[in-house]
Amino acid sequence: MKALFLTNEYPPHIYGGAGIHVQYLTRELSRLCDVEVRCFGDQNDNLNPRLHARGFGLDSSKWTCPKPLASVFGALQRGLDFNTSDIDANLVHLHTWYSHFGGIVAKLNYGIPMVLTTHSLEPLRPWKREQLAGATTSASGWKRPPSRWQTPSSPSPRRPRWTCCVSLTPTPKKSTSSTTASIRKSIKRCTPPTPCANTGSIPTSPSSSS
Repeated sequence: MKALFLTNEYPPHIYGGAGIHVQYLTRELSRLCDVEVRCFGDQNDNLNPRLHARGFGLDSSKWTCPKPLASVFGALQRGLDFNTSDIDANLVHLHTWYSHFGGIVAKLNYGIPMVLTTHSLEPLRPWKREQLAGATTSASGWKRPPSRWQTPSSPSPRRPRWTCCVSLTPTPKKSTSSTTASIRKSIKRCTPPTPCANTGSIPTSPSSSS
């Protein structure tokens, strides 16, 4: 049994919690099976007899795309690089959106199960909005339903439901409500009467039970 981890962060290049998470998880999992880590960077370490970490660099010196998009394209390029080196693992576990594309490619081309740990939903992080030039503003979102659905007639407050909406199209910087519907094509997994996190539309309030 061998597990392949795809991640942006891994020691010694760590800037957040995801890197620590993967570090501890792979260390403990290597007690049970072989583990390979493919990450962003220059690592090439045999951390123990069953745990190896390999970094993948990136040469963007000839890129002419807008600077805020370099992070997106860099992640996609590394996702391809993760796969051009033969994969002999039995499953792939990817962490954060940076490695999501690479994991999907591995699943489809090598025929192995894929496990995804999101760690965070980027639209809730203001600096990501600036870093990626708004490209992920509508990429995904979680939103607690408004309290108005907890009507006075209810014997007890409704338990909060969560809405997840995933949009495959970047939100334009300038758009009107009349064009939003035609621009955004979303995969919605919503439980009424929860408003959609992307469009903000709110379904009709359900009638109170008799």
